[in-house]
Amino acid sequence: MRICSPTKEKPSHKVSIRTFGHASEAASLTVFAGLAARAPYFHNGAAADLAQVVSFYNQRFQMHLTPEQKSDPVAFLAAL
Repeated sequence: MRICSPTKEKPSHKVSIRTFGHASEAASLTVFAGLAARAPYFHNGAAADLAQVVSFYNQRFQMHLTPEQKSDPVAFLAAL
């Protein structure tokens, strides 16, 4: 799967996702916009910040992420 960047004409939270060379429907990232400002996370508020969310999933699914790999999605989500 390859994620294409948004068009340069107009800022948007939508991206085009291509799977095996064919464009599928555009995915909207607006549900993630401002996510960093909506802490705490989970139904019980167990994660105080995005780093704790990533650490939870890293441990839960035994992904064995390095510290850099854990910081990348945190930075991406915080930038939206």
